[in-house]
Amino acid sequence: MSMPRTSRTAVTVMSSIALAVSLAACSDTASQPDAEAAVCDSVAEVRSALAQVAGLDSTSTVDDAQAAKDSLTTAVEGLKTSAADLETADSTAVSAAADQISGAIDDVAGSDTIGEAAAAVQSSTGALDSALTEISDGVQCE
Repeated sequence: MSMPRTSRTAVTVMSSIALAVSLAACSDTASQPDAEAAVCDSVAEVRSALAQVAGLDSTSTVDDAQAAKDSLTTAVEGLKTSAADLETADSTAVSAAADQISGAIDDVAGSDTIGEAAAAVQSSTGALDSALTEISDGVQCE
């Protein structure tokens, strides 16, 4: 005795859904190391941009400061994208710290020298460094 056509179609559809869910679960598991590696790469990029900000000194120009800020903003956005599943607290800490650095650079008045502003800009880098350490420890970056 054969099944009615609607029953066979329903079984086929359910089997297809079960297979798709199984494949998706396997692919998520297989991509976890890749996702963690992407987060670690992004953390390294933010640290590099942060070093550029921390390296501003009395010989730096306003253009240097703006370039450092732009690099940091781009790197932080990349980290947010690659770390979309991180705890909200980590993501919020990175955003707040990066905003603090950007604000310090934006607060440089036209009559100020970068040397005068460098201390304020450099002192704002600690919070971001701490947030990056928290993230890299969480995903066990090397």
